[in-house]
Amino acid sequence: TSRDWNFPSGGGRTRDYDDDTSRWFQGREKTHRTLHERPYVIGYYQWDAVEHRGEAVWPYICSRAGALDLFLQKKGAFYQNQSHWTDAPMAHIVPHWNFRGLEGREIPVTVYTNCDELELFLNGRSLGRQSVPRYARGQWTVPYAPGTLSVQGYRDGKKVAFDSRTTTGAPVKLRLTPDNEVRAGGRDLALFTCECLDEAGLPVPDAAETVQFYAAAPARVIATGSDSTDHANVANPERRMYMGKIRVAVQPAAAQQEIELFAFSSRCGAAACKLALAEPDEPDATK
Repeated sequence: TSRDWNFPSGGGRTRDYDDDTSRWFQGREKTHRTLHERPYVIGYYQWDAVEHRGEAVWPYICSRAGALDLFLQKKGAFYQNQSHWTDAPMAHIVPHWNFRGLEGREIPVTVYTNCDELELFLNGRSLGRQSVPRYARGQWTVPYAPGTLSVQGYRDGKKVAFDSRTTTGAPVKLRLTPDNEVRAGGRDLALFTCECLDEAGLPVPDAAETVQFYAAAPARVIATGSDSTDHANVANPERRMYMGKIRVAVQPAAAQQEIELFAFSSRCGAAACKLALAEPDEPDATK
């Protein structure tokens, strides 16, 4: 789909790249640098951390400006924030590396990092080493070839961070993963992510399977979501993947100690996931 990205400046969710500039918004990198280099600035906030419905132009249903999308999936902006606000060495490549049919076409590659140097490799061959100033990012233009795109991050000449993207095969099976701790008592929502895997067990980042979800009673699937242009009711238990993922929200009953969620698709079969619920918080005796 080209709804959320226009080749060649995309390849992922909106805000994976930091190339939105105008008279009133100069991009996250320039904004962070400007504010951090001025000691008299005591704080600031980002608009916005998590996307919300509204502030949208058809066919979009949300702002698309978040570091987390409307369904709480991490975008490139999340990792760019991490590179600006954390000290633990990190590097994160954007985009994925599934561009079958575009062999030889130049793909823009961005690496968000807090390292001072980066070296990018394609199938083990170095594509160059770059110095990365604070609050900046690594950037390359890479002729596409299937395989593994990887990056090595350095501090003071020492290897301290690594990330990679590997071209996958076709989706052949589903995987469900629980995303949060849920306490018993019926007040918490359990969030799950559904992905497609290829024959080698790699997540397929451009999968677009339609998947149906069902929770074993008395729990209920109360919401699904994936795409910022999907106008289907959020309460539908069936959803088409976007960028290889669907987020699912399940409501357990008050007396449940375990949730079991099932996923079904016509091409990738079925998957199941069990989640044991933690002990509920002690009731407040003062209320």
